[in-house]
Amino acid sequence: MARTPRILILSSEYSPVRGGIGTYARELGVAAANLGAEVVLYAPDYHGRAAADEFDGALRVIRYKSGKHYFGHLPDKFHLTRATTFKTPFDIIHAVDWPFYIPVSTLPRQQAPIRLATLHGTEINLMARPKRKFLLDTFGIMPRFDGLLCNSRFTQDLYRRHFGNRLDHSRIALLGVSHFWHDADLDKTAARACMNFQSGDLIIITVGRLTRRKGHLTALRALSRLDESLRKKLVWVIVGPDGENDYISELNAKLENAPFRTRKFADLHEEDLRKLYKCADLFCLTGSPDKEKVEGFGLVFLEAGAAGLPSLATRTGGVEDAVIHGKTGLIVEVDAVDDLTSATERLLLDHELRGRLSTAARDYAKDLTWERCARETYLL
Repeated sequence: MARTPRILILSSEYSPVRGGIGTYARELGVAAANLGAEVVLYAPDYHGRAAADEFDGALRVIRYKSGKHYFGHLPDKFHLTRATTFKTPFDIIHAVDWPFYIPVSTLPRQQAPIRLATLHGTEINLMARPKRKFLLDTFGIMPRFDGLLCNSRFTQDLYRRHFGNRLDHSRIALLGVSHFWHDADLDKTAARACMNFQSGDLIIITVGRLTRRKGHLTALRALSRLDESLRKKLVWVIVGPDGENDYISELNAKLENAPFRTRKFADLHEEDLRKLYKCADLFCLTGSPDKEKVEGFGLVFLEAGAAGLPSLATRTGGVEDAVIHGKTGLIVEVDAVDDLTSATERLLLDHELRGRLSTAARDYAKDLTWERCARETYLL
């Protein structure tokens, strides 16, 4: 576009609520604004918990009255989308999550010259339920978009598997990682002292909601099988809010009897989480498939990689685009506990391998910037 493009981003999740959609909306919007686009982002006000109108650098954020999305909120999102695009002309209207798919797809073309939607993974399985798929196909919702942005090869394949006649307008734009997570100014010794770790500790960190599909119990079984000499030095740091109650009870009971030290943090400021990444030797997240919810990409792998951490992961969802096996980390099959134990021992004992993976993980994170993601998304 010769002139400055005007972009409207519509999201049903944003700060102060933490989540992958909100992070994606913010970082993409800020990056596009930094590249010279005029970007306006509409996000919920969470019943007055957020400022009504604000600027995040060059990104303008406008809050609409809403909390967590429920199906009954859909008429309000229709009205918001229509009213906003009627009052102000935009070149690109971007639905960054599923609650805005139908409102954006049904906009008159004069109000939305270019319509985009982002597919993250889980919502594809939700849309593929028979009744929902029938409605989407009957009204031709997804073909109305000019571009469907997939956050990984897995997400694109999942979409094609369920909606195979819609191949011409889906494309991949891998997620990015904020410059904040790069660790150039952090000292490992100082970070460990600040977070009360010893210099000789072997620290493995896991970041993610404490829910069954994140695989904490798989990691626990694998780490418990490490050689005793390693377990004596091991500290497993778990960061994330609680998920299912029954799962939390089971996990906590087993952590109490773990043959190594553990530390849990339900919530951390990003500054402290960055320090924890700097303290650690490895990042570990061993997810498993769920009937509907999937790991479309795995942004935390990039954040850990930016801090120079190689990753241990399982082959699930879009993780293979976030962790390059043998280059930025090691990937094992889901529930292959013995293989996970062997991979952990290999990384803890082989300093040369860990250093090589660490350098590559940092370089990969530097390449996957949000500015690159914004260029690929909006063709800037």
